[in-house]
Amino acid sequence: MGHDKVEMTRALQAFVPEHLPYTLIAPANTDLDVIMEQFDFPFVAKEVRNSMGKGVHLISNPKDLKDYMSKNEVLYLQEYLPIDRDIRLVVVGKKVVFAYWRIGQEGSFKNNVAQGGSIDFSPVPRKVIELVEDVATNLGIDYAGFDVAVVEEHPYFFEFNVMFGNQAIVQAKVPLVKYILDYVNEKDSPQPPKPSVPAPRAS
Repeated sequence: MGHDKVEMTRALQAFVPEHLPYTLIAPANTDLDVIMEQFDFPFVAKEVRNSMGKGVHLISNPKDLKDYMSKNEVLYLQEYLPIDRDIRLVVVGKKVVFAYWRIGQEGSFKNNVAQGGSIDFSPVPRKVIELVEDVATNLGIDYAGFDVAVVEEHPYFFEFNVMFGNQAIVQAKVPLVKYILDYVNEKDSPQPPKPSVPAPRAS
């Protein structure tokens, strides 16, 4: 999980469907009219195996949609959210160890730093951090970068990746390797035995 958008989305839909943008996953031979009945322009189309803002397209008209459909065996379509920034949250173990805002360039719908977005270290809402920690714990994800948008104070997951950019981590001097080693050592260390309950005495 964290490599394939379809697998990732299915997991999120099962656990927190209210925190996902409306998403359609369908074969490439899906009728164009069926898709256009479900989405207003513009909307977003993604390649299912890509990251760092690559393979993400803004679909503004039927021609854009046809071009995307001709190049992908699996369609991954998502409603467009009216945002100019999102949040990257880095999870190690069961905790968010680092979080920051990614702000898109003017005129771009992508907020990825790898696609020209800027980094903002302003505080991230506590409820978003708690939501990501809850989702990561329940899905068994102990290392990933989660991307979350906030629209009218409601968080929406875009995706999570086990391979994610480290520019902000380096810039903020976050000791990510230490967090990882501490978690691995804690996970691998033997746990003390639970105290046994004495058997009742025979009467």
